[in-house]
Amino acid sequence: MKYYRYLIATLVLLSILSLAAARPMTAYAAPVSASDAAEGSGSQADDSAAEESAIDETSSTEADEAAAEDSAKEYIPRLEAPSYYNEYYFSRANLYYASGYGMPNCTAYAYGRAYEILESEPRLSIRDAGCWWYDNIEMHAYDYGQEPRLGAVACWDNYDESTGHVSVVEEIREDGSVLLSESSWSGYLFDTFEIDTEGSCKYTSSMRFLGYIYIDRPLAGDGTQIITSPGSAFQRSQLSKSLITEEPVDPAVSPDLTTES
Repeated sequence: MKYYRYLIATLVLLSILSLAAARPMTAYAAPVSASDAAEGSGSQADDSAAEESAIDETSSTEADEAAAEDSAKEYIPRLEAPSYYNEYYFSRANLYYASGYGMPNCTAYAYGRAYEILESEPRLSIRDAGCWWYDNIEMHAYDYGQEPRLGAVACWDNYDESTGHVSVVEEIREDGSVLLSESSWSGYLFDTFEIDTEGSCKYTSSMRFLGYIYIDRPLAGDGTQIITSPGSAFQRSQLSKSLITEEPVDPAVSPDLTTES
């Protein structure tokens, strides 16, 4: 009898152990206090703020780089005559110089100055100064208007749409006046003069002010140069001739002219 009691007790114990082993275990999670939760939330906020700060820093760097690039392209006015070794004015790259109509000449200077500003061949007229305004409109080369802009070409004619004058805007002053640079046919090599945009903008009493050609605003036209209209000072055959050597002008030949760069 004692044996059977022991056996039964053993079986009961085994059954209890078997049931305990089969019962699923529940993971214990320690309770999170309010302070711990706040700390975790603060940590996430700090990470987010750090990411936003990094993005802001990148944006600021890009803005600084863009500003530096714009500053590098800042317009530099020409207030002195170009050197005779400046190829924009005194080489066959300048079509007026190449055709025997180099400086002193307003068109040769304005063409060279536009070349210098753009650092590429300008799509300007290669005819007399009074034609530039009208040729630009016909060629759809550059935007144009009545408001001065740095680097713009100012145009006049003698009420004939042929002869006239061109110069380049170098400074726009707070009082509304505009400083222009220029050269003069059979006259001075280089000079600057001021016009009042509130006035007539006349170069002389005999000339009509037409407006400004904005060489920094190219239009969709191909800029094909006009050379066949009546009164043209240039013909295609002239442009192909080697009328002037490619060698720079020797300043000693014209000691009376300025050679400052």
